[in-house]
Amino acid sequence: MDLFTREDLKDIMEFRAFPSLSFYLPAHRMGTETRQSATRLKNLLKQAEDLLHERGLRTAQIRTLLEPVAELVENAIFWEYRDNGLALFLHADGLRSFQLPFAVEESVTVSDRFRIRPLIPLVNGDGMFHLLPISLSESRLYDCTRRTLVERKVPGLPASLKEILSTYEDERVYQHHTSAAKTGGAAKGFNPIKELDKARIEEYLREVDLAVGRQIARDRAPLVLVCVDYLLPMFRNVSKYGPLMERNVSGSPDTLKPDRMLSEAWEIVRPLFEKSRTRAFAQWEAMSGTSRMLEGILRILPAAAQGRVETLFLVDGQSAPGTFDPVTEKVDPASEEREDAVSDDLYELAAAYVFHQGGDVFLTEEAEMPAGVGCAALLRY
Repeated sequence: MDLFTREDLKDIMEFRAFPSLSFYLPAHRMGTETRQSATRLKNLLKQAEDLLHERGLRTAQIRTLLEPVAELVENAIFWEYRDNGLALFLHADGLRSFQLPFAVEESVTVSDRFRIRPLIPLVNGDGMFHLLPISLSESRLYDCTRRTLVERKVPGLPASLKEILSTYEDERVYQHHTSAAKTGGAAKGFNPIKELDKARIEEYLREVDLAVGRQIARDRAPLVLVCVDYLLPMFRNVSKYGPLMERNVSGSPDTLKPDRMLSEAWEIVRPLFEKSRTRAFAQWEAMSGTSRMLEGILRILPAAAQGRVETLFLVDGQSAPGTFDPVTEKVDPASEEREDAVSDDLYELAAAYVFHQGGDVFLTEEAEMPAGVGCAALLRY
């Protein structure tokens, strides 16, 4: 199971096929609550069956479609390692599952696209970043949000400098360094550049950068190093990854606990995420009353479909059921009497268009919006 990224969001938004099922539910790592999560999913499966029957699928088709999710209900190992929230996306060709860093309300939807609304906080605000603990004795990569870190397996990532030195005659010096690190000698004052060929250390760092870059190049999320201070400038000199943060979590990854690494890394990237939100609201205030600001889903959704929306603001927890024809650009809100299983959440649909075009979406409190307005948009032009 993976931690959700903006690139995952793009892939999920681009998928169009009926039936597409989206399951969201809270999850718990330990105790009897672990089984409660499985029970919640079992109940959602029953709801999914009913929804699929309403859409005209036969019982045999439904059982075949839902089988991958049904198998998870009885998979004890799967539930042992879940925390906070869980998202499952199911279609006829397969199932994708993601760990979420926050709890979500349990729900299941059936449509010709996946539901993305609960994922918006992941992409903006408590967004995704990467953590790279690196020392001369090990290197790892984590996908992180403010509260979670999940280790990612990286093909080709050197396990240690020892791999690079295996073809050289520096094994004795390497052993001396790792011994010093275990006794604390490497934490302060010790600089192995005096003993190891600098070019070979740079070769190791370059191999790490190449392997990591291949894994995270698509999402372009910030990367924070966890390393002793002398390695930071060396890594920056060889790295080709643009969003590498200037500051590092200082210390040896061999001795720092994961929760400390995460909390210190978040303090490094937090201004970056907060800056984007602050800047967006400042632009909203500056453009208020001009032709670049729109209010109301009837005006915003066609503009979003055209790729004109730079930033979308949605009141958290509100929805607008209805349908949208991308050809005629007609928006047809559904009344409570006419709402049916075919309706989309028009707010979510607008968000999908904005994300797809590289824009930003921010959830707001109702008090931050003009009275009676559920969404607002800043246009590119």
